[in-house]
Amino acid sequence: MFLKRKFPHALDRAVPDEMSDVVSNVRTLLNARRGAGSFIDTFGIDVAQFRAAGDAIVALQAQVRENLQLYEPRLELLEVEELYDDDGKPYLELNCRLKSSGEILRISSNKGQEKFNIEPFDPLSTNKEE
Repeated sequence: MFLKRKFPHALDRAVPDEMSDVVSNVRTLLNARRGAGSFIDTFGIDVAQFRAAGDAIVALQAQVRENLQLYEPRLELLEVEELYDDDGKPYLELNCRLKSSGEILRISSNKGQEKFNIEPFDPLSTNKEE
């Protein structure tokens, strides 16, 4: 189900490239609150679990995996990492591959906030600075 194409915004006249379409779809999907405004029970993330620490991060990982598998079949999930900020709060960082082109997409929770960042990622660009 490609949400952006199913519910296009009136001002979106140009057809986006596939990566832009996927980023937009994943942003909508993962920043949606589960059970709020959708008739699909599995759509979105349970915010209450997202705010909790400890074992809740495992539940968040499961919800993210489930949402990506169900609603964004153009992505292959490569890696899910549980990381910790300076205050010891857990957050997620995921690397996915766009199946058609092999481009990498990085998804990360905002280190304790209620949103996810989704952006194309070039693993070679991080090594250039070293």
